[in-house]
Amino acid sequence: MMPKLSEFALDRRTLMAMLPASLLASNARAEDFHPVALPPGERRLVRLAVGGVADITHLAVWYAKFSGIFDALKPLGVDVEVVPFGAGSEWLLALTSGRVDMAHGYYENGVRARSQGRDVILLDNIMATPGLIIVVRSDLADKVKSVKDTKGMNWGVTSFGSATHAVALRVTKFYGLQPTDVKFLGVGGTSGLLPAMREKRVDVLCSTLVAGYQLVKEGTAKELLALVSDKITNEVYGHPYIGLGLLSSKAYSDTEPFATFQVAKAIRASIAKLKVTPAEEVAKLLPAEFQADSIVETIRATAGAFSTDGEVSLAAASAMIADMSDLKLGRGMEPEATFDNRFIRAIKAGA
Repeated sequence: MMPKLSEFALDRRTLMAMLPASLLASNARAEDFHPVALPPGERRLVRLAVGGVADITHLAVWYAKFSGIFDALKPLGVDVEVVPFGAGSEWLLALTSGRVDMAHGYYENGVRARSQGRDVILLDNIMATPGLIIVVRSDLADKVKSVKDTKGMNWGVTSFGSATHAVALRVTKFYGLQPTDVKFLGVGGTSGLLPAMREKRVDVLCSTLVAGYQLVKEGTAKELLALVSDKITNEVYGHPYIGLGLLSSKAYSDTEPFATFQVAKAIRASIAKLKVTPAEEVAKLLPAEFQADSIVETIRATAGAFSTDGEVSLAAASAMIADMSDLKLGRGMEPEATFDNRFIRAIKAGA
C-alpha cells in the first residue's frame, strides 16, 4: 500500500535543517533579512574594487561615486572607497586576500576563484549580458565577415581565465571553432586592448565596449558581434547569462551585513538613475580621464544592458558553471554556493 503524501510532510524547521547552508543563504526570504544599522558613532570603510582605472564598464560604480550617491551613505556611518585595478585577475586577488571588501566584476571570475577554494560570492547580477564587443582589424574586414572566418587568427583578451577569455571561448565555440583553431593572447585591460590592435599585434579583440567602440570610431576595427542584448546573448549561450555584478566574500557580507547592504543599495540607485539620465549628461559628470570619442555611445549601450532584476537563479548559475567547466575554467563547486540573493531581495522589498 502506498504511503499517504502527508506521511512525508516535514515541518519547516526540519526541512531547513536538511538543506545546505549555502542554499539557505542565497534563497533566504527578504522579510527574514534585516541588516541592523551601525551603533551611533561607529563607521565602516568599504573598499570597493573595479577592474580598470577609467573604464566605463564599471559605470554603475563610477556614477555612484561622482554623482554623490556613495556620499549619501556617510550619515549612516558607511564610507566607500573605489579602488581601481588593471585587470580582473588583479582585483580578484585583492578581494580574496582581504585587501578590498567588495568588487564590481564578472561572475566568471568569482566562479574561477571558488573553483580554487576561495571565498567569493555574487550579491547582485548587475548586467545580464557580457557587455563586451568582438571586433576585427579593419584591414582584415574584407575576408572576415563572421567569427567563423577568424580561424588561424590571433585573438586578444585581457588575460587568460578572465571574463573576456571565457566569453571569447564561448563565442568561438558557438561559431564552430575549436579552442586550438585560434590563438589567444593576453594584452591587459583597456589600456592594453587599444595598442594591441592599433599595432596589429592581434587580429581580433574580445573587448570592453569603450575600447571596442573607440577602435571602430577611429577606423582601426570593424564590429563583428556586440554582446549587449539579451537576444544575442541567449542565442550564443543558450541560457540566461550572469555577467558583471557586485561580489564580496561570504565572510565579509555575513560579518558586515549593514555596510554590504548599503553599498548594494547605492549601486542599485545608481543603475536606476543611469537608466533615465541622457548619456550626454552622464558623460559631463565623469572626469577628464574617462573622456573619449566613444564615451556617449559606450554609456548609452552600458546603461541599456543593466539588469532590472539583479537576482540570480539557480538554473542560470548551474548553466554558467557547466559552460566554464566545459571550457576547463571552473570546476568542482555547488552552483548555489556562488551567489547570495538576500541583499537584492531586501532592496526590492524596501528594507
